[in-house]
Amino acid sequence: MQTPLLETHSISKSFGFPALLNVDIQVNHGERFGLIGPNGSGKTTFINVITGVLRADEGGVLFDGKDITSMQCYRRARLGIARTFQIPKPFISLSILDNVTIPLKFGAYKEGSKTRLEEEALKILQLIGIESKAYETPEDLTQIEMRKLELARALALKPKFLLLDEVMAGLSSSEVDDILAILRNLNDQGITILMIEHIMRAVMSFCQRIAVLNAGIKIAEGGPEEILNHKEVEKAYLGE
Repeated sequence: MQTPLLETHSISKSFGFPALLNVDIQVNHGERFGLIGPNGSGKTTFINVITGVLRADEGGVLFDGKDITSMQCYRRARLGIARTFQIPKPFISLSILDNVTIPLKFGAYKEGSKTRLEEEALKILQLIGIESKAYETPEDLTQIEMRKLELARALALKPKFLLLDEVMAGLSSSEVDDILAILRNLNDQGITILMIEHIMRAVMSFCQRIAVLNAGIKIAEGGPEEILNHKEVEKAYLGE
């Protein structure tokens, strides 16, 4: 039986109140996994614990069978864990190309020449559809292009596991479909994806399994249809 790519065991994190409480989640190799819940339910805190931005108060994190609970952020990134952020923060004064070559140099091509780095960066920009903007700056981008740049910067780490924190926030329906097509292509290439998203249409069509957090507690897990019909999930979103 194959070891899950990600395993969390009884993860708890408090900020004076419980942000996460005994959260157990497994994500399998190649899976498209969703993490949903009302605002303030602990979703971003969970990602921050997985990537090492925050240290769990209790519990453990395994990645590809390796205990990474106490590992620094940069070492986790070099193992193949990458993420996007809710609010993109690119290097405003640098070109789109340079915004991607920097994480490439940090991660996959530490000793690569400038030419090699730029070639790889252009491949990533082409993959997500903004190669025509390579020599422009972030201030020239539309909202969806900014979201794509955020995705490109994460892909520059050559991840095995990609964590998406509301990568489609604020996009139109057609733009959401554009991002979903890109994500399916990435998943087809072998990248495991964990998606946090409030756009339920996107989550339900993309994710194979979904976990639901409410007030830091996992209240449900299952396939999209099961989650849609789960009474605790309905109560968490709509109230009594």
